[in-house]
Amino acid sequence: MSTKTGTTQSTQKQELDPRMQEMIYGSGGLFSRAKDVSNRPAINDRMRQGLDTQYNFLTSPGYSNDYQGLRSAGNSLMSRGVAGNPFSRGQNLGLGGGQGNALSFLAQLQQQQAPKQETPPISQPQGQQLTPEMLAFLNNMMQQQQQQPANQGGG
Repeated sequence: MSTKTGTTQSTQKQELDPRMQEMIYGSGGLFSRAKDVSNRPAINDRMRQGLDTQYNFLTSPGYSNDYQGLRSAGNSLMSRGVAGNPFSRGQNLGLGGGQGNALSFLAQLQQQQAPKQETPPISQPQGQQLTPEMLAFLNNMMQQQQQQPANQGGG
């Protein structure tokens, strides 16, 4: 740092405290420690041992056989329907189970919703004959079911 006072000029040199200078630049100081750390290997012996153990395990034939067994078990589970859920198999809903299930579902639904009177409802199906309402319902359900795979295939 240089200052000019009148015609005289004086220069001052700024220095660190000698104790700080030793802590930063001296032997065993900050810079020498940083140099030591940067020259060390990135992986110590314990890390190397762990990596070797993982590598040996993952490349062993026993692991490969166990992994293939888990994959097979998982694939067989994924190929099944949802256990204990009649809605997933279309039972008693008229979905995906054929016309017989749809007819029995509609007959049950109609019996549940039928008024409790002695006179029969106007559109009572006889045998396998479908009423226009039931036919419209079935056609609507079949159209929805045919459109589902097209909607699901895009993702």
